[in-house]
Amino acid sequence: EYTGGGLVAALRERGVAVATVFSEYAAWGVRERYGERPPVELVCPFEAEEARAWLGRAPLAVFSESDGGLAQAERLGWALEARFRNEPNPCRRDKYLLHEALRRRGLGHCRQRLCRSPEEVASFCREHGRVVVKPSRGVGSEGVFVCETAREAREATQALLGAPRLGDDGVLEEVLVQACLRGEEYAVDSV
Repeated sequence: EYTGGGLVAALRERGVAVATVFSEYAAWGVRERYGERPPVELVCPFEAEEARAWLGRAPLAVFSESDGGLAQAERLGWALEARFRNEPNPCRRDKYLLHEALRRRGLGHCRQRLCRSPEEVASFCREHGRVVVKPSRGVGSEGVFVCETAREAREATQALLGAPRLGDDGVLEEVLVQACLRGEEYAVDSV
């Protein structure tokens, strides 16, 4: 389930205590959509000392329901000395950095480029054929376009540039264009 509700339900069925809070990104989204932030008691503490005081003991793990809360979950897991935790790593949230990490280690990766204009994206499309145009940082398939032609790639880029950027009040100033890969897709929380 996209919202993480399925994970929470499965953990509670197994007798695991679960504390559910909003990440800063989710709180920002609530403010954008409804005009006000959730109550401060429901927003995840950001600083290590505040987080320790908030919970009072080390949890088994800290999970994020989506990409928007991943950085905060990583920091909180370390701050609370969770038994199971990931070391903070921006490659998990930035698709460009992820594929660059794979490339540097000699592993299979996607041909890609960060572009600041529709023409740059169209040029990549003419060079590589079918492409995917998206924010380098996103949530699920939001803002993701599969483009068959340079014209479609240019239009997708125009739709994205200037759109709200994930997790803050900024706007997208560049897009990620990748050669389209075919086959089964897997998400692995490890880089």
